[in-house]
Amino acid sequence: MTVGPYWPPERKHAENGYQALALPIDEYAVPPFEMIEDWTARQFIGYIRSWSAVARYIEARGEAGVSEFEAELLAAWGEPTERRRIRFPLHFRVGEVRKPASAAAGMPLSRRGSGAILRFLHGLPHHVAKEHARPR
Repeated sequence: MTVGPYWPPERKHAENGYQALALPIDEYAVPPFEMIEDWTARQFIGYIRSWSAVARYIEARGEAGVSEFEAELLAAWGEPTERRRIRFPLHFRVGEVRKPASAAAGMPLSRRGSGAILRFLHGLPHHVAKEHARPR
């Protein structure tokens, strides 16, 4: 089963870490992030079945290819209740929104674009946000 052709065109942005998107920001370097889960074979199959590309594949070609993939996965997995570590890379682009030169003139550097950073930091744990919100 190959679902590549069944992804919407926008999927390419996730695959390339959103690097092709032109954003009006001065970017910061972001360390690698990943989400880690310990899943059973059924949990992993449920995740794969949640993909929009799999739904489009089934609509176009039927269930047979997906069922065959699941059978092969279960055979390779071993004990289906055994938990295996699954790693998902997470991609971020972080930065300050660029202001027009006329708007930023006369404003201290530590204040320029701080609203965008604070909006981003709002979702972080308080101690992390507090550390990163300090003017440098």
